[in-house]
Amino acid sequence: MSGLLESLLYFAVGCVLLIVGSNFLVSSSSIIAKRFGISEKLIALTLVAFGTSLPEFISSVYSVVIGDVGLPVGTVIGSCAFNIGVIIGLVALVFVPSKLEEMNAADWSFLLAAVLFSLVFYFMGEVPQVLFPFIFMLTFAYLLLGEQKIGGGESVENLKLAVVKLLAAIFMIYFGAKFTVDGITKLSDVLGVSTTILGALLLASVSSFPELFTSVIAMHKGLKEMSIGNIVGSNIFNFYVIVGFCGAFKPLNFAGVNLWSYVVLLMLTLMFLVFARTGRRLSRVEGLLLLLVYGLFVLTMF
Repeated sequence: MSGLLESLLYFAVGCVLLIVGSNFLVSSSSIIAKRFGISEKLIALTLVAFGTSLPEFISSVYSVVIGDVGLPVGTVIGSCAFNIGVIIGLVALVFVPSKLEEMNAADWSFLLAAVLFSLVFYFMGEVPQVLFPFIFMLTFAYLLLGEQKIGGGESVENLKLAVVKLLAAIFMIYFGAKFTVDGITKLSDVLGVSTTILGALLLASVSSFPELFTSVIAMHKGLKEMSIGNIVGSNIFNFYVIVGFCGAFKPLNFAGVNLWSYVVLLMLTLMFLVFARTGRRLSRVEGLLLLLVYGLFVLTMF
Protein backbone atom coordinates (compact mmCIF):
# COMPACT_ATOMS: atom_id res chain seq x y z
CA MET A 1 0.00 0.00 0.00
CA SER A 2 2.88 2.38 0.80
CA GLY A 3 4.29 1.87 -2.70
CA LEU A 4 0.92 2.73 -4.23
CA LEU A 5 0.60 5.89 -2.14
CA GLU A 6 4.15 6.94 -2.99
CA SER A 7 3.54 6.53 -6.72
CA LEU A 8 0.27 8.49 -6.52
CA LEU A 9 2.02 11.26 -4.56
CA TYR A 10 4.74 11.56 -7.21
CA PHE A 11 2.07 11.69 -9.90
CA ALA A 12 0.02 14.34 -8.07
CA VAL A 13 3.01 16.60 -7.37
CA GLY A 14 4.09 16.28 -11.00
CA CYS A 15 0.66 17.28 -12.28
CA VAL A 16 0.57 20.35 -10.02
CA LEU A 17 3.98 21.49 -11.25
CA LEU A 18 2.90 20.95 -14.85
CA ILE A 19 -0.28 22.99 -14.44
CA VAL A 20 1.42 25.91 -12.67
CA GLY A 21 4.42 25.80 -15.00
CA SER A 22 2.24 25.77 -18.10
CA ASN A 23 0.24 28.73 -16.80
CA PHE A 24 3.45 30.70 -16.21
CA LEU A 25 4.78 29.71 -19.63
CA VAL A 26 1.71 30.98 -21.51
CA SER A 27 1.35 34.26 -19.63
CA SER A 28 5.06 35.16 -19.67
CA SER A 29 5.59 34.29 -23.35
CA SER A 30 2.55 36.38 -24.30
CA ILE A 31 4.03 39.42 -22.49
CA ILE A 32 7.40 38.91 -24.16
CA ALA A 33 5.73 38.63 -27.56
CA LYS A 34 3.96 41.97 -27.11
CA ARG A 35 7.12 43.67 -25.86
CA PHE A 36 9.21 42.73 -28.90
CA GLY A 37 6.45 42.87 -31.52
CA ILE A 38 6.46 39.12 -32.10
CA SER A 39 3.26 37.30 -32.94
CA GLU A 40 1.81 34.80 -30.49
CA LYS A 41 2.13 32.12 -33.16
CA LEU A 42 5.88 32.53 -33.62
CA ILE A 43 6.40 32.43 -29.85
CA ALA A 44 4.30 29.26 -29.66
CA LEU A 45 6.20 27.60 -32.52
CA THR A 46 9.58 28.25 -30.90
CA LEU A 47 9.90 29.19 -27.23
CA VAL A 48 6.74 27.53 -25.92
CA ALA A 49 7.25 24.43 -28.07
CA PHE A 50 10.82 24.08 -26.77
CA GLY A 51 9.75 24.50 -23.15
CA THR A 52 6.95 21.95 -23.35
CA SER A 53 9.14 19.44 -25.22
CA LEU A 54 11.88 19.48 -22.59
CA PRO A 55 10.65 16.21 -20.94
CA GLU A 56 10.92 14.33 -24.23
CA PHE A 57 14.30 15.88 -24.99
CA ILE A 58 15.86 15.20 -21.60
CA SER A 59 14.57 11.62 -21.39
CA SER A 60 15.69 10.87 -24.96
CA VAL A 61 19.19 12.25 -24.47
CA TYR A 62 19.54 10.29 -21.23
CA SER A 63 18.41 7.06 -22.92
CA VAL A 64 21.01 7.50 -25.68
CA VAL A 65 23.72 8.11 -23.07
CA ILE A 66 22.93 4.78 -21.40
CA GLY A 67 22.82 3.01 -24.78
CA ASP A 68 19.08 2.72 -25.48
CA VAL A 69 18.63 3.86 -29.11
CA GLY A 70 15.01 2.74 -29.39
CA LEU A 71 13.38 4.75 -26.61
CA PRO A 72 13.88 8.20 -28.25
CA VAL A 73 12.08 7.04 -31.39
CA GLY A 74 9.21 5.49 -29.45
CA THR A 75 8.85 8.59 -27.27
CA VAL A 76 8.86 10.97 -30.24
CA ILE A 77 6.40 8.93 -32.32
CA GLY A 78 4.07 8.39 -29.36
CA SER A 79 4.27 12.03 -28.30
CA CYS A 80 3.50 13.32 -31.81
CA ALA A 81 0.48 11.04 -32.05
CA PHE A 82 -0.75 12.08 -28.59
CA ASN A 83 -0.29 15.77 -29.43
CA ILE A 84 -2.47 15.60 -32.53
CA GLY A 85 -4.94 12.91 -31.58
CA VAL A 86 -5.60 13.72 -27.94
CA ILE A 87 -4.59 17.34 -27.36
CA ILE A 88 -5.85 18.90 -30.60
CA GLY A 89 -8.81 16.54 -30.52
CA LEU A 90 -9.78 17.66 -27.00
CA VAL A 91 -9.13 21.33 -27.75
CA ALA A 92 -11.38 21.10 -30.81
CA LEU A 93 -14.11 19.35 -28.82
CA VAL A 94 -14.11 21.90 -26.01
CA PHE A 95 -13.04 25.20 -27.55
CA VAL A 96 -13.22 24.96 -31.39
CA PRO A 97 -9.97 26.85 -32.20
CA SER A 98 -9.87 29.43 -34.97
CA LYS A 99 -7.36 31.56 -36.94
CA LEU A 100 -5.74 28.46 -38.40
CA GLU A 101 -5.32 30.24 -41.74
CA GLU A 102 -2.33 32.05 -40.27
CA MET A 103 -0.30 28.83 -40.13
CA ASN A 104 1.94 29.08 -43.19
CA ALA A 105 3.20 26.51 -45.70
CA ALA A 106 6.41 25.93 -43.74
CA ASP A 107 4.40 24.78 -40.72
CA TRP A 108 2.41 22.19 -42.63
CA SER A 109 5.24 20.98 -44.89
CA PHE A 110 7.74 20.43 -42.03
CA LEU A 111 5.07 18.72 -39.92
CA LEU A 112 4.20 16.28 -42.69
CA ALA A 113 7.84 15.77 -43.72
CA ALA A 114 8.71 14.66 -40.18
CA VAL A 115 6.29 11.71 -40.43
CA LEU A 116 7.45 10.82 -43.95
CA PHE A 117 11.09 10.90 -42.81
CA SER A 118 10.16 8.49 -40.01
CA LEU A 119 8.58 6.06 -42.46
CA VAL A 120 11.60 6.21 -44.76
CA PHE A 121 13.94 5.58 -41.83
CA TYR A 122 11.80 2.61 -40.78
CA PHE A 123 12.20 0.93 -44.19
CA MET A 124 15.91 1.81 -44.35
CA GLY A 125 16.58 -0.29 -41.25
CA GLU A 126 20.03 1.04 -40.42
CA VAL A 127 19.98 4.81 -40.91
CA PRO A 128 23.38 6.36 -41.80
CA GLN A 129 24.47 8.48 -38.86
CA VAL A 130 25.45 11.33 -41.17
CA LEU A 131 21.77 11.99 -41.89
CA PHE A 132 20.89 12.95 -38.32
CA PRO A 133 22.90 16.20 -38.15
CA PHE A 134 21.16 17.14 -41.42
CA ILE A 135 17.79 16.51 -39.77
CA PHE A 136 18.83 18.68 -36.84
CA MET A 137 19.91 21.53 -39.14
CA LEU A 138 16.48 21.53 -40.80
CA THR A 139 15.19 23.10 -37.57
CA PHE A 140 17.01 26.32 -38.45
CA ALA A 141 15.66 26.20 -42.01
CA TYR A 142 12.16 25.97 -40.57
CA LEU A 143 12.72 28.97 -38.31
CA LEU A 144 14.09 31.01 -41.23
CA LEU A 145 11.08 30.12 -43.39
CA GLY A 146 8.62 30.83 -40.59
CA GLU A 147 6.91 34.05 -39.68
CA GLN A 148 9.18 36.92 -38.60
CA LYS A 149 8.61 39.83 -36.25
CA ILE A 150 5.59 41.96 -37.04
CA GLY A 151 5.41 45.65 -36.35
CA GLY A 152 6.97 47.42 -33.42
CA GLY A 153 7.00 46.28 -29.86
CA GLU A 154 4.40 47.33 -27.36
CA SER A 155 5.15 48.88 -24.02
CA VAL A 156 4.39 46.29 -21.38
CA GLU A 157 4.86 46.24 -17.66
CA ASN A 158 6.84 43.72 -15.60
CA LEU A 159 9.03 42.45 -18.46
CA LYS A 160 11.69 41.30 -16.00
CA LEU A 161 9.04 39.47 -14.00
CA ALA A 162 7.83 37.79 -17.20
CA VAL A 163 11.35 36.53 -17.94
CA VAL A 164 11.69 35.19 -14.39
CA LYS A 165 8.30 33.47 -14.70
CA LEU A 166 9.36 32.00 -18.04
CA LEU A 167 12.51 30.47 -16.56
CA ALA A 168 10.56 29.23 -13.55
CA ALA A 169 7.97 27.71 -15.90
CA ILE A 170 10.56 25.70 -17.82
CA PHE A 171 12.03 24.54 -14.49
CA MET A 172 8.62 23.46 -13.16
CA ILE A 173 7.65 21.75 -16.41
CA TYR A 174 10.83 19.70 -16.42
CA PHE A 175 10.52 18.55 -12.79
CA GLY A 176 6.76 18.18 -13.12
CA ALA A 177 7.22 15.78 -16.03
CA LYS A 178 9.99 13.95 -14.15
CA PHE A 179 7.84 13.42 -11.05
CA THR A 180 4.89 12.38 -13.18
CA VAL A 181 6.94 9.85 -15.12
CA ASP A 182 8.52 8.54 -11.89
CA GLY A 183 5.05 8.15 -10.41
CA ILE A 184 3.84 6.19 -13.43
CA THR A 185 6.94 3.99 -13.35
CA LYS A 186 6.51 3.22 -9.63
CA LEU A 187 2.84 2.54 -10.25
CA SER A 188 3.71 0.03 -12.95
CA ASP A 189 5.96 -1.82 -10.50
CA VAL A 190 3.25 -1.90 -7.86
CA LEU A 191 0.54 -3.10 -10.26
CA GLY A 192 2.82 -5.50 -12.12
CA VAL A 193 2.00 -4.05 -15.54
CA SER A 194 4.46 -4.65 -18.38
CA THR A 195 7.10 -1.92 -18.52
CA THR A 196 7.30 -2.35 -22.29
CA ILE A 197 3.66 -1.38 -22.72
CA LEU A 198 3.85 1.45 -20.20
CA GLY A 199 7.08 2.73 -21.75
CA ALA A 200 5.67 2.76 -25.27
CA LEU A 201 2.39 4.43 -24.36
CA LEU A 202 2.48 6.13 -20.94
CA LEU A 203 5.95 7.66 -21.19
CA ALA A 204 5.05 9.28 -24.50
CA SER A 205 1.65 10.50 -23.30
CA VAL A 206 2.81 11.64 -19.86
CA SER A 207 5.76 13.52 -21.35
CA SER A 208 3.17 15.32 -23.52
CA PHE A 209 1.26 16.61 -20.47
CA PRO A 210 3.03 20.00 -20.75
CA GLU A 211 1.63 20.43 -24.28
CA LEU A 212 -1.83 19.40 -23.04
CA PHE A 213 -1.88 21.85 -20.13
CA THR A 214 -0.29 24.66 -22.16
CA SER A 215 -2.83 24.28 -25.00
CA VAL A 216 -5.83 24.15 -22.67
CA ILE A 217 -4.63 27.15 -20.66
CA ALA A 218 -3.86 29.08 -23.85
CA MET A 219 -7.40 28.45 -25.14
CA HIS A 220 -8.85 29.45 -21.77
CA LYS A 221 -6.93 32.72 -21.96
CA GLY A 222 -8.17 33.31 -25.51
CA LEU A 223 -4.75 32.74 -27.12
CA LYS A 224 -6.05 30.44 -29.85
CA GLU A 225 -3.06 30.72 -32.18
CA MET A 226 -0.72 29.80 -29.35
CA SER A 227 -2.76 26.68 -28.55
CA ILE A 228 -2.44 25.17 -32.04
CA GLY A 229 1.01 26.65 -32.68
CA ASN A 230 2.24 24.99 -29.50
CA ILE A 231 1.33 21.55 -30.90
CA VAL A 232 2.69 22.19 -34.39
CA GLY A 233 5.93 23.56 -32.97
CA SER A 234 6.23 20.76 -30.42
CA ASN A 235 5.86 18.01 -33.03
CA ILE A 236 8.39 19.72 -35.30
CA PHE A 237 10.77 20.16 -32.36
CA ASN A 238 10.26 16.54 -31.26
CA PHE A 239 11.41 15.14 -34.58
CA TYR A 240 13.98 17.55 -35.99
CA VAL A 241 15.68 18.45 -32.71
CA ILE A 242 15.30 15.33 -30.56
CA VAL A 243 15.79 12.74 -33.31
CA GLY A 244 18.43 14.84 -35.06
CA PHE A 245 20.39 15.61 -31.89
CA CYS A 246 20.24 12.12 -30.38
CA GLY A 247 20.92 10.40 -33.70
CA ALA A 248 24.04 12.50 -34.21
CA PHE A 249 25.61 10.65 -31.26
CA LYS A 250 24.22 7.17 -31.88
CA PRO A 251 22.14 5.88 -34.83
CA LEU A 252 18.55 5.42 -33.69
CA ASN A 253 16.40 2.33 -34.16
CA PHE A 254 13.22 3.18 -36.07
CA ALA A 255 12.35 -0.48 -36.67
CA GLY A 256 11.55 -0.94 -32.99
CA VAL A 257 8.18 0.74 -33.53
CA ASN A 258 5.40 -1.17 -35.29
CA LEU A 259 4.93 -0.15 -38.94
CA TRP A 260 1.21 0.38 -38.38
CA SER A 261 2.01 2.92 -35.68
CA TYR A 262 3.80 5.04 -38.30
CA VAL A 263 0.88 4.57 -40.69
CA VAL A 264 -1.68 5.72 -38.11
CA LEU A 265 0.52 8.70 -37.18
CA LEU A 266 0.58 9.64 -40.86
CA MET A 267 -3.24 9.35 -40.89
CA LEU A 268 -3.51 11.63 -37.86
CA THR A 269 -1.20 14.22 -39.41
CA LEU A 270 -3.02 14.20 -42.77
CA MET A 271 -6.41 14.42 -41.04
CA PHE A 272 -5.26 17.39 -38.99
CA LEU A 273 -3.92 19.18 -42.06
CA VAL A 274 -7.11 18.51 -44.05
CA PHE A 275 -9.40 19.49 -41.18
CA ALA A 276 -7.43 22.67 -40.52
CA ARG A 277 -7.76 23.68 -44.16
CA THR A 278 -11.52 23.07 -44.16
CA GLY A 279 -13.08 26.35 -43.10
CA ARG A 280 -9.77 27.28 -41.45
CA ARG A 281 -10.89 25.75 -38.14
CA LEU A 282 -11.45 22.41 -36.46
CA SER A 283 -14.99 21.32 -35.68
CA ARG A 284 -16.04 19.22 -32.71
CA VAL A 285 -16.79 16.27 -35.01
CA GLU A 286 -13.28 16.50 -36.44
CA GLY A 287 -11.84 16.64 -32.93
CA LEU A 288 -13.75 13.47 -32.04
CA LEU A 289 -12.40 11.73 -35.15
CA LEU A 290 -8.84 12.61 -34.14
CA LEU A 291 -9.44 11.07 -30.71
CA LEU A 292 -10.84 7.89 -32.26
CA VAL A 293 -7.88 7.50 -34.62
CA TYR A 294 -5.52 7.97 -31.66
CA GLY A 295 -7.32 5.01 -30.08
CA LEU A 296 -6.39 3.05 -33.20
CA PHE A 297 -2.78 4.16 -32.71
CA VAL A 298 -2.83 2.71 -29.19
CA LEU A 299 -4.10 -0.62 -30.53
CA THR A 300 -1.20 -0.81 -33.02
CA MET A 301 1.25 -0.80 -30.09
CA PHE A 302 0.06 -4.21 -28.86
